[in-house]
Amino acid sequence: MVLPVPGRIESLAERAARRGDRWFPSSKTCSSCGAVKAKLPLRVRRLVCQQCGLSTDRDENAAINLLRW
Repeated sequence: MVLPVPGRIESLAERAARRGDRWFPSSKTCSSCGAVKAKLPLRVRRLVCQQCGLSTDRDENAAINLLRW
């Protein structure tokens, strides 16, 4: 188990190891309602949620999800 050191930025790999889910679909999960898109190719840079209608940049959406994760 990896414990965070105060004053140090925790890497995503360390966070994944601590939380146990390396393959969390952060860019495919809507940061508004939590719906997950089954397929979202990397060339698609905007996430448009079919459930709630949110339209956002894929990277910003992923960042929000990782902060909440």
